[in-house]
Amino acid sequence: MGPLFGALIQRLFADRGLHLPDEALRYVVARVTRDYWTAERVVEAIDRFAIAERARLTVPVVKRALVMAGLIEEGG
Repeated sequence: MGPLFGALIQRLFADRGLHLPDEALRYVVARVTRDYWTAERVVEAIDRFAIAERARLTVPVVKRALVMAGLIEEGG
C-alpha cells in the first residue's frame, strides 16, 4: 500500500467522522489512481453510497460504491 496515499484516504474519511477499516483501505489503495483528486472522489463516492444504502464500510460496499462511481471496473 502506498503509505502516504493510504494516510490521505484515512484523513479524508476522518474529516467526515468516518473510519475506513484496514481491509477496505487496502482494497481502495490497490485499485485506484493515486492522486489527491481521485482520493477526494473515492471518499465522496463511498460516503454517499454508504449513506444511501445505510451500509457499513466493508469491502463489498466499497467495491460497489467505486464501481457505481466509475472509479474501478466491475471485475476490480
